[in-house]
Amino acid sequence: MRRSFLIFIGIFLLIPLSLLAQSPLLPPSHPVYDFLDRMDAAGAVESPLIGCKPLNRVRIAQLLDEAYEQAQEFPGRLSRSDRKLLAAYRWEFARDLHRAGISSAEAPHPDETSRLSNINDWMSDHNWFTEVFYRNGINFYSQETEEFDVYFDPRGIARIISQENESEPIIITSVGLTVRGQALDKLGLYIDVMDYTESGRSPYNTRTKLYEDRFGYVALEDEAETANYDIANFDLAVGGSFWELHAAKMPLRWGPGRSGQLLLSDWGTSFHQAQMGLYLGKHLRFVYVFGSLKTEPEIVDTLYENGGYYRTIEANKFIAAHRLEWDPHRRLRFGFSEAVIFGDREPELAYLIPVNLFYSAQHALGDEDNTVMGIDASWIVRDGWKVYGELLIDDISFGKLGSDFWGNKLGWLGGVYTVNPFNLPDIDLTLEVSQLRPYIYTHQYYVNVYSHWTSPLGYRYPPNSQTFYMNLGYRPHWRWDIDASWTHFEHGANTAELNAGGDIFTSKVNDTSEDAPFLGGDLQISNRFDLQSSYRLLLGLDLWARGSLCQFGGDDAFEWEFGFRWN
Repeated sequence: MRRSFLIFIGIFLLIPLSLLAQSPLLPPSHPVYDFLDRMDAAGAVESPLIGCKPLNRVRIAQLLDEAYEQAQEFPGRLSRSDRKLLAAYRWEFARDLHRAGISSAEAPHPDETSRLSNINDWMSDHNWFTEVFYRNGINFYSQETEEFDVYFDPRGIARIISQENESEPIIITSVGLTVRGQALDKLGLYIDVMDYTESGRSPYNTRTKLYEDRFGYVALEDEAETANYDIANFDLAVGGSFWELHAAKMPLRWGPGRSGQLLLSDWGTSFHQAQMGLYLGKHLRFVYVFGSLKTEPEIVDTLYENGGYYRTIEANKFIAAHRLEWDPHRRLRFGFSEAVIFGDREPELAYLIPVNLFYSAQHALGDEDNTVMGIDASWIVRDGWKVYGELLIDDISFGKLGSDFWGNKLGWLGGVYTVNPFNLPDIDLTLEVSQLRPYIYTHQYYVNVYSHWTSPLGYRYPPNSQTFYMNLGYRPHWRWDIDASWTHFEHGANTAELNAGGDIFTSKVNDTSEDAPFLGGDLQISNRFDLQSSYRLLLGLDLWARGSLCQFGGDDAFEWEFGFRWN
């Protein structure tokens, strides 16, 4: 099996470059995706096929150009801030517009300058600086020719978080570097490395001390004053006019949910993967992913001991997933997805076949793995109003639907998203509700739990829960965003005496009850109110502030945060 896997990877990656033309993927955290979702709801793009993120940069440039053409033909569809932000993104992706064969001559910066005027004037007065740095007006260093493009950008993040009951603030800082390039329109490259340091909750001897435990490896010591971890994402891309291949480590976001997605979300850290994408005409897109995952805590066997050091071997854990998207009409979007988690063995040939039905393959292999199936749809009822939903099937017994049978491990999410409602410009509103049945994402074999490190691969909230989410956004200026949100969360948590199916890492035990009532166990109810604002000081430099009120068990807790993000 190892040999067949190596052959598969070789075929996957070593296709003759003379047939290829591709740009690298853009991580789902980039704000252009929210803008494209807004353009989709506004009716400014016809068949975006953006339910499966990330997309490559050239595809994003094509969608931005489509929105631009629609704005020219129907000026009322976009507000003044939308048009300014669209101009900013067209300017940012000008080189990708050129790669897509679209003229970038009509993609000026919305302020008619490459930077804020005072910085731009300083740069103009110091020609020695602009001869080397910011030559294209946005990247720290760039080299652009007809044969290849290369871009280097330093990155930095700083967050200061103050909590009402803590004596000192939590400080999270990060520095890193992004490298991006493209050669001969045949090979795309993206590398992003960030090194993080967190302080304020020492000693950092367990992961529970982290402000957010959704990362990979974290360096922890008994008396550590800080916690340190790094996050590296990359993509090596090749492709053709309708297909693309990626050797990547990249977050994935599949589905229309806005508070999260049920089958694959980017809440947790990324994983190593081989990815294939096909654009089957204008209305169909197929994506296949095969990746390696990590269990936490590790599942290991000890091989030998040498001077107090123990050599161990960790159990393998893999994911295979595929998704078919269909946009049959400018107002309708459909998606069908499957994923399977398996481990304790070499990569399985049945899951290396992109078009195989994993649900049936898992049964043919002895029903030992963890498969999930997702169906989602969205409908633009009218320009500016979109309704959407997701259904996740982890396990199902049709004869016991409607009962408390534990094996009906289902989840659903539904919502309404509207932009510029009731002719109020620069407003967007999201109303969303979700429910996760007990034991969803769990598995009797720990290696098959639907997780990577300590985070679920799917929805960010635990099983046996329901969530009500509302978000109101306002953009008074293309540089300035204001968001207010409310999250009401109900969770049937496990207790020492009862396994209520409320923990992804705790499976059902055979000799316990066959019933698992929804929201059974220790019912925990919380509310969270967030008000945050961000300002795009420069393209690539954002400032933000946030205030949060958390209510849990009759107690209120307040926290606030401010920080910046560079590139």
